[in-house]
Amino acid sequence: MAVGWTPCIGPVLGAILAMGASTQDVAAATLLLTAYAAGLAVPFLAAAAFLPRIHPALRWLRSHERAMRIGSGLAVVGIGVLIVLDAFTRIASLFRGLFL
Repeated sequence: MAVGWTPCIGPVLGAILAMGASTQDVAAATLLLTAYAAGLAVPFLAAAAFLPRIHPALRWLRSHERAMRIGSGLAVVGIGVLIVLDAFTRIASLFRGLFL
């Protein structure tokens, strides 16, 4: 669990622990925690299993790290500007029909 990012793990794990503590069913709480642990572990185990296959892609990403950092930083700034201008909600509403 040390690899997971605290803002992603904390609220979800806290909610699962609260749900498990509030129920009288130990089996339900165990199932919730097992599903959480599997959901956290499976992506890491899959990445480890397929590491030799994805190594060329990782090498390419490493060689383009600076450009990717700049691009992702600009994307975060752009989304922040859209949120401040309340345009993000309007843009998101354009895609609402695609996924429902």
